[in-house]
Amino acid sequence: MKQENLKNIYENQNTAIVKYENGTYTLNSKYKIGTVSISNKTAILNLQSNSSQKIFIDFEKLNGAYRDDTVVVQVLFNPKGKTKAKVIQILNRNANAILCLVKDKNLFTIKENILIDCDVVNNKDGDVVIFEDGKIISKFGNIMDAKVDESISLFLYNEYYRLLDQPKISYTPLQKENRKDLTHLEFSTIDPASAKDHDDAIYYDEDTNEIYVAIADVSAYVKEGSDLDQDALRRSFSIYFPHKVLPMLPFELSTDLCSLVPHKPRPAYVFKMKLDMHSMKVTSSELFEAMIESKHKHSYEYIDEVLEENDATNIHNKLFMVTQKLKKNRLKNGFDFRNDEIRLILDDDEKLKDFKLETSSPSHSLVEECMLLANQEAAKKLKSIGILESMTNHLIRK
Repeated sequence: MKQENLKNIYENQNTAIVKYENGTYTLNSKYKIGTVSISNKTAILNLQSNSSQKIFIDFEKLNGAYRDDTVVVQVLFNPKGKTKAKVIQILNRNANAILCLVKDKNLFTIKENILIDCDVVNNKDGDVVIFEDGKIISKFGNIMDAKVDESISLFLYNEYYRLLDQPKISYTPLQKENRKDLTHLEFSTIDPASAKDHDDAIYYDEDTNEIYVAIADVSAYVKEGSDLDQDALRRSFSIYFPHKVLPMLPFELSTDLCSLVPHKPRPAYVFKMKLDMHSMKVTSSELFEAMIESKHKHSYEYIDEVLEENDATNIHNKLFMVTQKLKKNRLKNGFDFRNDEIRLILDDDEKLKDFKLETSSPSHSLVEECMLLANQEAAKKLKSIGILESMTNHLIRK
């Protein structure tokens, strides 16, 4: 600990913590100085002396301190052998923003419910606020307002910037050269009824026993290394709320140019896989850049209705029979994971009015088996070089 810092503690009348003898300031052995870290409902003091010793602090002993604060603690006797302490003084506040809730005229962190030392005189109970550098700097809203949940969720997962920063629309023009023209094929998308974008489409040729899986080609518009590409890398994924989506790419791309919307030519990477109908093995496969045109926009619910009719002449029923044979083969050496999903239903004010339990259905299985087949073929083609960055940067950039 620097002499200047110890001197400041001493001069603030904390003579029990710091002693001054022979022109030197020393820390009393009952006290430690370090920074607070918090994880798994536990606070730990990281000593400035770089000691490997772990000193635990119960939340109620933080006395208003929080993550990354520099504090003085008093070491407590613990008969169970785990070194514990309580915070005596906060030397320096961390500069990071903390999401807090005003409750009982006090300030508590949203995530861990830790009491923060701060004056809340200008805020009322239920207010969701940002605490930074020792004070409240802004307010999200009140916890009784359903709309504040979105901001809370994004902030806690370091994604709040998505509400503030909108990437600039600047993309490369589509180059159609060297792309196979498959716009005549009857590709279909199958997604939830509420889907705003369509990443993949399927076509089955029963005459040749070939399954085509098309993946929207984002790289056709997003140049590698461009500002748009870097912003997409920063986001890395889309975020789905019950009432809307915050996409990885700007809406103009994610819901239109890079989405396999019906009746519009779109660039795609296409897996073409020929099956042996006796062994249900892929005898040959190709991967190429193409232009496709989805002829149908189907929902899972609609496909389930079609499959229930069990019309042997319907192409979806024919493909379903094929995919069930593929699944039976796959499960000889694999696992069948099934999860129920709760879908929230909101009213116009974004308040929860209902929910429904969604379970995996035959239509989900149909799509899953086609996608798994394409993934297996992709893995085979990469077998000689391994899983490289080139796959994420060039093959399927979404």
